[in-house]
Amino acid sequence: MFCRNDLSVESVAIPQRFDDIEVVCIDIKVKGSIYRIIGYYRPPGFSTVDYEYIQNSIRCFQHLCSTYHTVVIMGDFNMPLVDWDLYSGPDTPMYSAFLHFINNYGLHQYVNRPTRGDKILDIVLSSSDSLVNDIQVTPPFSINDHNILLFLTSMKMMQMRTRVLVIWMLKIKMALKTF
Repeated sequence: MFCRNDLSVESVAIPQRFDDIEVVCIDIKVKGSIYRIIGYYRPPGFSTVDYEYIQNSIRCFQHLCSTYHTVVIMGDFNMPLVDWDLYSGPDTPMYSAFLHFINNYGLHQYVNRPTRGDKILDIVLSSSDSLVNDIQVTPPFSINDHNILLFLTSMKMMQMRTRVLVIWMLKIKMALKTF
């Protein structure tokens, strides 16, 4: 994750039991408030192995969301059949577990336009229903096959709102692990 150098940022350790999950986490301190930012990537697929991956991902999110800080989880979740207007999806174990976690933690999903083809695969979730606003979905950058998400936050930094550009770097993290 890249952050401006004038921000107070602290890396959040991911427990070793979640080493197989593509996740990064930081805390940003802004004027007495702390915001936990989690970046995530779930490879596409709906096999038994993929179900185990989402179950372990949810356990990781539960660990990282066990905080009093405002939480933002964003990334490529590869869950194309979720109806985000209704927070519902197919009656399958994978979709049910994923949506159960979101609903139990009271997370709000902000992306309402497709991010790849006609599907919303990349999402922004937050424990605050007013932190993220003015979200825009823009064309892909370079050779990326997903659109880019741009949004404003209500985090007050130097008396101005800060534009956040989200470029998913988790695939690079995965490649570096094997290097």
